[in-house]
Amino acid sequence: DLTIFHDLPVEVARERRRRRAGELDRMEEAGDGLQEKVAQAYRNIADIKPQTSLVLDATPNAEELADEVRRQVCYRWSSFPFKN
Repeated sequence: DLTIFHDLPVEVARERRRRRAGELDRMEEAGDGLQEKVAQAYRNIADIKPQTSLVLDATPNAEELADEVRRQVCYRWSSFPFKN
């Protein structure tokens, strides 16, 4: 198993939400404080369980982030079927 945490500063997430049309979900409505607490909890899990956790900087665009996920998965499991 692998837990992948896309770590994104709260300010960047807020700006991305602002640009996205639509209503806020309940987590977004709860505000930055809750989101930072949740993010810190995932960081703590990654510190405790580094063998099953991967923390990635989520500030790049979606395509770059997907490429990094693929690279990291292939690095951890060399026989991963999508290895290029």
